[in-house]
Amino acid sequence: MNEIAVNQKKAVGPCDPLTNRTHEVFAQMVAKGANQSEAYRAVYPKSKQWKDKTVHEFGSRLARKVRARVEWLKSKAADDTVMDILERKRILSEIARGNVADYVVAGKDGSWVDFGPDSKNPRAVSSLKARTTEDSAVITEIKVRDPENAIDLLNKMDGLYRDTNNNSASVIIVDIRKA
Repeated sequence: MNEIAVNQKKAVGPCDPLTNRTHEVFAQMVAKGANQSEAYRAVYPKSKQWKDKTVHEFGSRLARKVRARVEWLKSKAADDTVMDILERKRILSEIARGNVADYVVAGKDGSWVDFGPDSKNPRAVSSLKARTTEDSAVITEIKVRDPENAIDLLNKMDGLYRDTNNNSASVIIVDIRKA
């Protein structure tokens, strides 16, 4: 009798795991950044055969049921040592905006690299190398990170890609022309 009572313990608040294990896994996935449709398909594998619209509706419905748990999990994971989504987006935006021309200054005596912590978009720079040739010329090589990759990651974070049944990504096209 006591064993049954222990197994049937109900969740008291959002800090307690949900009694429905499937709902708990869904909440954890959403709290970690999965979109509702991805999380729903993961916990209900048969839904992989469903239309995207149907999965979205069921995922949204379940997300409303477990909202408090998701928010609690997100707040528990929030920490000053871990980047939040806004900070990650800022860094990716900085990388996407990086341009070698931002760090090269041309003068009468030639060009030189002007790079430091106060430079425009410093996180865009992936490497900076300088070497001196036999004739005492200084050759500087500066590489910036791939802006297309940063833009792709930002698009994924904003949910601009949609998962299809064959597990490949496709871009959602939005027509913004006036009717």
